Amino acid sequence: SLARATCRQTDHSLNTA
Repeated sequence: SLARATCRQTDHSLNTA
């Protein structure tokens, strides 16, 4: 979400967690 613009992969991990 927040990191989506910065890093899609990171956002996915945060969303899952």
